Amino acid sequence: MKKLVAGMLTALVLASAVAPHGVNAATGGDSYENNDSFADAKRLQTAFGAIAVLANLWGTPTRSTATGEDEDFFEILGRGQNFEITLQIPSASFALDYDLELYDENYNLVGFSRNGSNKDEKIVKYLDNRKKYYIRVYSYLSHFTTNDYVLTGIAR
Repeated sequence: MKKLVAGMLTALVLASAVAPHGVNAATGGDSYENNDSFADAKRLQTAFGAIAVLANLWGTPTRSTATGEDEDFFEILGRGQNFEITLQIPSASFALDYDLELYDENYNLVGFSRNGSNKDEKIVKYLDNRKKYYIRVYSYLSHFTTNDYVLTGIAR
């Protein structure tokens, strides 16, 4: 019974967190922009140990990036437990190869997932309690679309 209630609560949190929070037509509808660097990372609340984001990689970044292309950064706060981060690739009429990276508060790479084209990405990592971490989503092949990817995270 506890697992059923926990599963229902997680589904409720994810469903409410994925709800769009505003559309910005200048950035392909990605309401999280400007988030093209560590400094501009959008803070995600880990309510009940879960996050959920609808965003996209589209167009020119709002700030100079290492690749010169749109990439997305998000900030989360560790809760002293394993955290599973999943990136679901959007559907498109061409191959998309989006990659996922996790950095600690000192911008050191601590986890990554770099699967091939049209494959979802996943990182499972222990996140220290009350420490900042940064999630980076970027396109390996420089293919972009206004179709949203889905970024989720859940404590395990």
